[in-house]
Amino acid sequence: MESKFCKAAHEGRIADVVSLLKETPDLDVNWANKKDDLFTALHLASYSGRFEVVNLLLAHPDINVNQKTFGGRTALSLACVNGRLAIARVLLKDPRVDAALADDLQRTVLLSTTLSTKGTVLEWLIASGRDLGDLNHKAVWENHNETALQIAERMSHKIPSSLKSFWTNPEQTRYEVRVKLGALDELAAEVFALIVFLCDGVLQLKPALISSRPPGLRFFAIACKLPIELQMVLCHRVFESMKQSIVRNNSEIAFQSLARILRASHPE
Repeated sequence: MESKFCKAAHEGRIADVVSLLKETPDLDVNWANKKDDLFTALHLASYSGRFEVVNLLLAHPDINVNQKTFGGRTALSLACVNGRLAIARVLLKDPRVDAALADDLQRTVLLSTTLSTKGTVLEWLIASGRDLGDLNHKAVWENHNETALQIAERMSHKIPSSLKSFWTNPEQTRYEVRVKLGALDELAAEVFALIVFLCDGVLQLKPALISSRPPGLRFFAIACKLPIELQMVLCHRVFESMKQSIVRNNSEIAFQSLARILRASHPE
């Protein structure tokens, strides 16, 4: 049954994946196919770019997001090296994912992505603010023993030159890359969700119509009904005042994680 599950995940057959999960309560979602380099369903879906399947698997309580294949590859490294940007981004947003893990050849995700010359994925990897391991770490590749920076310099025709400053000034480069990618706007929306959640603890709003909703979501439910202009003004003002401290630290990971939980829990 697990082999069918992995095959469905690899081929992106979301209906079959859902059906197998429902009909087989004891299904091992982390089962690895020994005939396929110990790839799990998550590995296969990440490798082949099956976005819906990856999202579904990440929601499963038993999923091991950092499980390694033969050779030590993770779902994140497979997504990054193969240019699966959408999947790499959703994995990077998951606080359980360890972006600093290295494979059996001691290649970190940062090194592997640089080697594969996936410039756009590399930008999002840097913009994520995740711990990417030792930036001066070296790995052997085609008779070269290099750091990610040395690889980037050797492959400068394929790696954006703006990224080279990351190794000497990571925080400033991360900020500049986020501005370029428009990631600050995305972060602002998540900060807004957290702000209204925290406001509820102070205001203790509890209108009768939504009193049965989960604690902490009462103000969020009200704020969502405000005119969009007011929501954006609040979001913009608070975000601008907090931007420097937020984007230059890894604290946004906690912000984003909580905001996603609130959004997923909030009834329409």
